[in-house]
Amino acid sequence: MVPSSHLAALILQYRYAALVPLAFITQPAVALLTGVLIRYGYFDLLPAYLAVVSGAVLGDIMWYYIGYHFGDRFARRFGRYFGMTEAKIETVKHIFNRHDSRILILSKVTNGLGLAVVTLFTAGLSRISFSRYVLFNAIGEGIWTGSLIGIGILFSQLYDQVNGVLGKLSVLGLFVLATAAFIAFVRYLYARFVQEDL
Repeated sequence: MVPSSHLAALILQYRYAALVPLAFITQPAVALLTGVLIRYGYFDLLPAYLAVVSGAVLGDIMWYYIGYHFGDRFARRFGRYFGMTEAKIETVKHIFNRHDSRILILSKVTNGLGLAVVTLFTAGLSRISFSRYVLFNAIGEGIWTGSLIGIGILFSQLYDQVNGVLGKLSVLGLFVLATAAFIAFVRYLYARFVQEDL
Protein backbone atom coordinates (compact mmCIF):
# COMPACT_ATOMS: atom_id res chain seq x y z
CA MET A 1 0.00 0.00 0.00
CA VAL A 2 1.18 3.53 -0.78
CA PRO A 3 1.88 5.66 2.36
CA SER A 4 -0.75 8.39 2.73
CA SER A 5 1.80 11.24 2.62
CA HIS A 6 3.10 9.98 -0.76
CA LEU A 7 -0.46 9.45 -1.93
CA ALA A 8 -1.42 13.04 -1.08
CA ALA A 9 1.72 14.44 -2.77
CA LEU A 10 1.04 12.50 -5.98
CA ILE A 11 -2.60 13.58 -6.07
CA LEU A 12 -1.77 17.23 -5.45
CA GLN A 13 0.95 17.25 -8.10
CA TYR A 14 -0.84 15.37 -10.89
CA ARG A 15 -4.44 16.06 -9.85
CA TYR A 16 -7.09 14.14 -11.83
CA ALA A 17 -4.47 12.25 -13.87
CA ALA A 18 -3.15 10.69 -10.65
CA LEU A 19 -6.54 9.52 -9.42
CA VAL A 20 -7.05 6.78 -12.03
CA PRO A 21 -3.81 4.80 -11.48
CA LEU A 22 -3.87 5.39 -7.71
CA ALA A 23 -7.48 4.17 -7.47
CA PHE A 24 -6.42 1.12 -9.50
CA ILE A 25 -3.88 0.33 -6.74
CA THR A 26 -5.58 1.49 -3.53
CA GLN A 27 -9.13 2.72 -4.16
CA PRO A 28 -10.55 3.11 -0.62
CA ALA A 29 -7.73 5.39 0.60
CA VAL A 30 -7.79 7.40 -2.63
CA ALA A 31 -11.57 7.89 -2.43
CA LEU A 32 -11.44 9.08 1.20
CA LEU A 33 -8.54 11.45 0.46
CA THR A 34 -10.33 12.70 -2.65
CA GLY A 35 -13.32 13.61 -0.49
CA VAL A 36 -11.09 15.65 1.80
CA LEU A 37 -9.46 17.38 -1.18
CA ILE A 38 -12.87 18.15 -2.73
CA ARG A 39 -13.85 19.78 0.57
CA TYR A 40 -10.76 22.01 0.41
CA GLY A 41 -11.32 22.97 -3.23
CA TYR A 42 -8.49 21.00 -4.88
CA PHE A 43 -10.94 18.98 -7.00
CA ASP A 44 -14.38 19.32 -8.49
CA LEU A 45 -16.72 16.55 -7.38
CA LEU A 46 -17.84 15.00 -10.68
CA PRO A 47 -14.49 14.66 -12.49
CA ALA A 48 -12.78 13.40 -9.32
CA TYR A 49 -15.58 10.89 -8.70
CA LEU A 50 -15.44 9.61 -12.29
CA ALA A 51 -11.64 9.30 -12.18
CA VAL A 52 -11.69 7.24 -8.96
CA VAL A 53 -14.51 4.99 -10.23
CA SER A 54 -12.66 4.48 -13.54
CA GLY A 55 -9.43 3.47 -11.82
CA ALA A 56 -11.18 1.02 -9.52
CA VAL A 57 -13.19 -0.57 -12.36
CA LEU A 58 -9.97 -1.00 -14.36
CA GLY A 59 -8.52 -2.87 -11.38
CA ASP A 60 -11.61 -5.09 -11.31
CA ILE A 61 -11.24 -5.81 -15.02
CA MET A 62 -7.68 -6.98 -14.32
CA TRP A 63 -8.99 -9.54 -11.78
CA TYR A 64 -11.67 -10.69 -14.22
CA TYR A 65 -9.03 -11.14 -16.93
CA ILE A 66 -6.77 -13.14 -14.61
CA GLY A 67 -9.67 -15.39 -13.57
CA TYR A 68 -10.87 -15.82 -17.14
CA HIS A 69 -7.50 -16.59 -18.72
CA PHE A 70 -5.47 -18.17 -15.91
CA GLY A 71 -8.19 -19.44 -13.54
CA ASP A 72 -7.40 -22.50 -11.47
CA ARG A 73 -3.66 -22.43 -12.28
CA PHE A 74 -3.37 -18.91 -10.88
CA ALA A 75 -5.49 -19.78 -7.83
CA ARG A 76 -3.37 -22.84 -6.99
CA ARG A 77 -0.08 -21.05 -7.46
CA PHE A 78 -0.77 -17.52 -6.14
CA GLY A 79 -4.22 -17.64 -4.51
CA ARG A 80 -2.92 -17.79 -0.95
CA TYR A 81 -1.34 -14.33 -1.44
CA PHE A 82 -4.73 -12.84 -2.26
CA GLY A 83 -6.94 -14.71 0.21
CA MET A 84 -8.18 -17.17 -2.41
CA THR A 85 -8.79 -20.68 -1.19
CA GLU A 86 -10.43 -23.48 -3.09
CA ALA A 87 -13.32 -23.41 -0.61
CA LYS A 88 -13.90 -19.67 -1.07
CA ILE A 89 -13.79 -19.99 -4.84
CA GLU A 90 -16.31 -22.85 -4.78
CA THR A 91 -18.60 -20.85 -2.48
CA VAL A 92 -18.49 -17.85 -4.80
CA LYS A 93 -19.09 -20.08 -7.86
CA HIS A 94 -22.20 -21.44 -6.15
CA ILE A 95 -23.43 -17.92 -5.42
CA PHE A 96 -22.75 -16.84 -9.02
CA ASN A 97 -24.94 -19.69 -10.24
CA ARG A 98 -27.83 -18.25 -8.25
CA HIS A 99 -27.46 -14.46 -8.66
CA ASP A 100 -24.31 -13.12 -10.23
CA SER A 101 -25.37 -9.46 -10.37
CA ARG A 102 -26.15 -9.19 -6.64
CA ILE A 103 -22.83 -10.71 -5.60
CA LEU A 104 -20.93 -8.37 -7.94
CA ILE A 105 -22.53 -5.29 -6.40
CA LEU A 106 -22.02 -6.65 -2.88
CA SER A 107 -18.37 -7.41 -3.63
CA LYS A 108 -17.84 -3.77 -4.57
CA VAL A 109 -19.52 -2.48 -1.42
CA THR A 110 -17.21 -4.72 0.62
CA ASN A 111 -14.14 -3.65 -1.33
CA GLY A 112 -11.14 -3.07 0.88
CA LEU A 113 -12.44 -5.51 3.48
CA GLY A 114 -10.74 -8.53 1.96
CA LEU A 115 -13.92 -9.92 0.43
CA ALA A 116 -13.85 -8.62 -3.13
CA VAL A 117 -10.82 -10.17 -4.86
CA VAL A 118 -12.11 -13.76 -4.74
CA THR A 119 -15.45 -12.62 -6.17
CA LEU A 120 -13.89 -10.56 -8.97
CA PHE A 121 -11.49 -13.37 -9.87
CA THR A 122 -14.21 -16.03 -9.75
CA ALA A 123 -16.43 -13.96 -12.07
CA GLY A 124 -13.80 -14.42 -14.78
CA LEU A 125 -13.18 -18.04 -13.82
CA SER A 126 -16.94 -18.73 -14.05
CA ARG A 127 -17.14 -16.99 -17.44
CA ILE A 128 -19.68 -14.40 -16.32
CA SER A 129 -20.58 -12.17 -19.27
CA PHE A 130 -17.97 -9.40 -19.46
CA SER A 131 -20.52 -6.67 -20.26
CA ARG A 132 -22.68 -7.75 -17.30
CA TYR A 133 -19.59 -7.89 -15.10
CA VAL A 134 -18.53 -4.35 -16.01
CA LEU A 135 -22.08 -2.97 -15.67
CA PHE A 136 -22.69 -4.35 -12.18
CA ASN A 137 -19.16 -3.56 -11.02
CA ALA A 138 -19.56 0.03 -12.19
CA ILE A 139 -22.87 0.31 -10.28
CA GLY A 140 -21.36 -1.15 -7.11
CA GLU A 141 -18.20 0.92 -7.50
CA GLY A 142 -20.25 4.06 -7.99
CA ILE A 143 -22.05 3.43 -4.69
CA TRP A 144 -18.84 2.51 -2.82
CA THR A 145 -16.78 5.41 -4.17
CA GLY A 146 -19.58 7.92 -3.62
CA SER A 147 -19.90 6.73 -0.02
CA LEU A 148 -16.17 7.01 0.65
CA ILE A 149 -15.89 10.45 -0.97
CA GLY A 150 -18.91 11.57 1.05
CA ILE A 151 -17.29 10.31 4.26
CA GLY A 152 -14.09 12.20 3.39
CA ILE A 153 -16.06 15.40 2.80
CA LEU A 154 -18.18 15.00 5.94
CA PHE A 155 -15.37 14.23 8.36
CA SER A 156 -13.07 16.93 6.98
CA GLN A 157 -15.90 19.41 7.45
CA LEU A 158 -16.53 18.20 11.02
CA TYR A 159 -12.80 18.35 11.73
CA ASP A 160 -12.67 21.99 10.58
CA GLN A 161 -15.67 23.01 12.66
CA VAL A 162 -14.39 21.63 15.94
CA ASN A 163 -12.07 23.74 18.07
CA GLY A 164 -9.25 22.53 20.26
CA VAL A 165 -7.21 19.37 20.40
CA LEU A 166 -9.79 17.41 22.40
CA GLY A 167 -12.54 18.25 19.92
CA LYS A 168 -10.41 17.22 16.95
CA LEU A 169 -9.45 13.96 18.68
CA SER A 170 -13.15 13.32 19.35
CA VAL A 171 -13.94 13.71 15.64
CA LEU A 172 -11.10 11.33 14.74
CA GLY A 173 -12.34 8.83 17.36
CA LEU A 174 -15.88 9.10 15.98
CA PHE A 175 -14.50 8.44 12.49
CA VAL A 176 -12.67 5.31 13.70
CA LEU A 177 -15.76 4.02 15.54
CA ALA A 178 -18.06 4.71 12.58
CA THR A 179 -15.64 2.97 10.23
CA ALA A 180 -15.38 -0.07 12.52
CA ALA A 181 -19.19 -0.25 12.85
CA PHE A 182 -19.60 0.02 9.08
CA ILE A 183 -17.03 -2.74 8.47
CA ALA A 184 -18.70 -5.01 11.03
CA PHE A 185 -22.14 -4.40 9.49
CA VAL A 186 -20.93 -5.10 5.93
CA ARG A 187 -19.16 -8.28 7.03
CA TYR A 188 -22.33 -9.38 8.80
CA LEU A 189 -24.39 -8.78 5.64
CA TYR A 190 -21.85 -10.59 3.50
CA ALA A 191 -21.72 -13.60 5.86
CA ARG A 192 -25.51 -13.72 5.96
CA PHE A 193 -25.70 -13.49 2.17
CA VAL A 194 -23.21 -16.36 1.79
CA GLN A 195 -25.00 -18.50 4.43
CA GLU A 196 -28.35 -18.10 2.61
CA ASP A 197 -26.84 -19.66 -0.49
CA LEU A 198 -25.17 -22.68 1.09
